[in-house]
Amino acid sequence: MNIKRGSVFLMFCALALFAVPGAGAEKREEFGMRRYINARFGYSMEYPDIFETKTEPDNGDGVKLASKNGEYTLAIWGGYNIFGQDGDALLEESKERVAHILPGSERSAGKYYSIQYGDDGGKDGTEHIFYEYVIVNADMKAGFTFSYPKDEEKRFEIAVIDMENSLKMPEAESETDISEEE
Repeated sequence: MNIKRGSVFLMFCALALFAVPGAGAEKREEFGMRRYINARFGYSMEYPDIFETKTEPDNGDGVKLASKNGEYTLAIWGGYNIFGQDGDALLEESKERVAHILPGSERSAGKYYSIQYGDDGGKDGTEHIFYEYVIVNADMKAGFTFSYPKDEEKRFEIAVIDMENSLKMPEAESETDISEEE
């Protein structure tokens, strides 16, 4: 009889786990998301609502955001792909431009690349992670660089994935022309 009660108890616990909203699911962070839409190039992206200052360059290619204390920064930008590079080529350029690349952080394919690098403590002794993600098509590229303290990497893990997944740009004109000719 005790074995039967134990089995029933275990079954009840298992059902209770699945009945609790969010149990076993990825943890969503405490912040919401906002959407940025670029009027000049037509790309868009969602980003965490932790930023309070916003600076837009005169050329209209993107936006720079910062938290009130400057602890978190986000640059969202776009431009023409004048050399017709793919994600692999753009990653190689990025590796030449940045220092302190985090081992194993480099990913690329024809339509995107991502890389993470650090600042080894910067000016204030707090090491920051810079997460750079760029999508590309035949005509243009759009991307973001998100900076946050290294000790908060887990906090932003899901937000970074959400930002990557939300980054969209218009279809390339040359891709439209190619599909119309077929």
